[in-house]
Amino acid sequence: MQEYISNQAEILDTLITNIYHKSKVSIIKGVSGCGKSFLLNELKGNIRSVKFFHLEGDFDFRSSAYHPFRIFLDQRYRLDSKRLNRQIFTEISKRLAGELGSLSPIGSKLISNGIEELTAINKRKKELRNNRFKKDEYDLLFPLDYFCRSDKTTVFLLDDLQYWDKDSLQMVYSLINNEVVSKHDFLHNTVFVATVTTDQEFETDIINTRNEQI
Repeated sequence: MQEYISNQAEILDTLITNIYHKSKVSIIKGVSGCGKSFLLNELKGNIRSVKFFHLEGDFDFRSSAYHPFRIFLDQRYRLDSKRLNRQIFTEISKRLAGELGSLSPIGSKLISNGIEELTAINKRKKELRNNRFKKDEYDLLFPLDYFCRSDKTTVFLLDDLQYWDKDSLQMVYSLINNEVVSKHDFLHNTVFVATVTTDQEFETDIINTRNEQI
């Protein structure tokens, strides 16, 4: 195992500053075992006022489309299933009442029957405004919007980026594009911190990109 990086404290300070300034992307690069994942954990311990979401690449699934996003969302659904179902029921009830007026349905059966149709209508409206996204990307965007919307800054920790499939990398590119950010409220307060493992013996460093057009 490599020794932990000598400039660890400096990199941690830079990452914290980037998050507070909402710099869109920071990338930590270095050889395996040098402490990149340790820095991500240190971030969680040093900043209490933000939400952290961890997405990780997997060597065995590096060719599986959208694998880091699908695993992340699957975990969120399982953790949040009761609240999610309760909120969907409440929101659909209100929306149906607004759509149908005096014909508002009584009982859960009609509410349940209306979920698919209203969701499809809402989805089609959003798709018209989001031509930048492919269909598979859009299918991920909707639940990401649900789980990650917050008044707090949200930090996506993108670990082992070298094992991410090309579709997931393209998804990240789409999420940090200024044109996309301007259309989705949950992305306004979202930043990304990524790690990349290299096979070269140089000191671990941080690559910063500010808020320019990506």
